[in-house]
Amino acid sequence: MIIKNVNIFTNDQQLPFIKKGYIHFNDGGIKALGTVATMSTPSGEKVVDGHDGIVFPALVNSHASIYTSLKSFHDDVIVNNIAGINFFKTLIEKTKDKTWDKLNLYTIKTAIAKSLSCGITTLYGPIFYSENLSIKALQEIAHKHNIQLSIGPLVFKDNINDVEENWTMEKEDSFFHPTVYVVDLPYFSKEELASLKKLSLNGVDLNLVVLDMEEIDRESLSLWGEHIIDRIIEADLLSSGTSLIYGGNLSETDKDILANRDLFVIKSSRSELYSGIFEPNVSDLLGRGMKVCLGSGFLDFDMQNEVQALILAERQSKHFSQRVLDYEVQKLLFTNNYKLLEKHFGKISGVLREGYPSDIVYAKKKNDFSCLELLDTSYISFMNNILKAFDISDLWSNGDKLLSNGKPTKFSNKEIKEIYKNVELLD
Repeated sequence: MIIKNVNIFTNDQQLPFIKKGYIHFNDGGIKALGTVATMSTPSGEKVVDGHDGIVFPALVNSHASIYTSLKSFHDDVIVNNIAGINFFKTLIEKTKDKTWDKLNLYTIKTAIAKSLSCGITTLYGPIFYSENLSIKALQEIAHKHNIQLSIGPLVFKDNINDVEENWTMEKEDSFFHPTVYVVDLPYFSKEELASLKKLSLNGVDLNLVVLDMEEIDRESLSLWGEHIIDRIIEADLLSSGTSLIYGGNLSETDKDILANRDLFVIKSSRSELYSGIFEPNVSDLLGRGMKVCLGSGFLDFDMQNEVQALILAERQSKHFSQRVLDYEVQKLLFTNNYKLLEKHFGKISGVLREGYPSDIVYAKKKNDFSCLELLDTSYISFMNNILKAFDISDLWSNGDKLLSNGKPTKFSNKEIKEIYKNVELLD
């Protein structure tokens, strides 16, 4: 297939943007791309006119709260004027006792549909644990929708033993990677921390949810007389299979220790701002060589608005120039998120270049007045254009069309009706 008359954001440092271009691809990968003036059409190849739309690499969402895909639980929390670390504690408490046995599959499928509509083909995020939800079922969903999934349960003191026993996978899978999200970390005993290590040794990645490291450390000192970072190190939890979610209020010592480990730190500016835990530490973490990624958190699944929130938050708090902000967007969304994908799924993606996987998004103009104001070196300009003037229309993963004219291709009408029929279980 060939899409012509499009503006291509390649994410290739050698040639970041191609104006008035074409891209030729199939399930074997990208065959060729360039300006329309250099295009040649093989016999029998389907050619589609892109009508001055945009083509760019399919995106990775490194952290989305899967369990909020059907209902915005955070609205109930903010009504009561709860902020900071208590915001997340209240959010989880309000949601953990829902009938997740029946709802998990529906929330996961909804999260996938919303992600595809946002140009995302790799999704990370937490769900609530249920004995009735198996890794095998999640693998089947991932394969059916041709999307890379790395999702897993929120882990507490009271369910760690069940998770350790049941959340395992026999062999690696190119579409599903098991993970868990550890909350209330200070309350885990040494035996429970050892259970987390066993999960890690069995190939399950650990995501340590750290909203406020100073608060967590105080709780740890109060309970055990030990700093939380010392307990984590003693339990050997800072391995290459561990990520830090949010990473708020880290001390200089914490940063020094974490910078020497092969860790990913996952940020979500919208979630941090909304909940009241925001701390402008992205530039500091990047400056220490840490692999900082960007996720959409609990507000939505799109990465375009997440980028805008990052830009506004950094401008307000740090007064950074566009050059610095452009660097942050490039590192988080267009470099480190793809490194996360490569680490877990062995897939090198995120660049539109001959020979690379055909993970491609096409966005069409909203109307005849939509324009493209691309600066050849500006990631910010590109993302702002997507937000204000273009709608994501079509999406391919490995050449397989997953989104057509804004609608996911692999969801039947029956599935959609079944999902919405069960939303009432959340009330």
